[in-house]
Amino acid sequence: MVSPGNGNRDRPKGALRDRDYHTKRREYAEMGIPEYWIVDPEEQKVVLCVVVGQSYQLTELQGQSLTSINATPAIGVEG
Repeated sequence: MVSPGNGNRDRPKGALRDRDYHTKRREYAEMGIPEYWIVDPEEQKVVLCVVVGQSYQLTELQGQSLTSINATPAIGVEG
């Protein structure tokens, strides 16, 4: 799970979003990571990124849909 945080305050906000939503996706795919989540407090959403075929399928969850996250068994979510 990754979270867009404040990170390096010297970088423009757009650069941080680009890193979280694009650069990390490429890096994680190269490392063979089958699933990761982006927790975006600014947009109040969670983006599930799951490998389907040769690329990540993204599913955005906001509001009530956040209560129905179906987590990978290895991670588990208690609620």
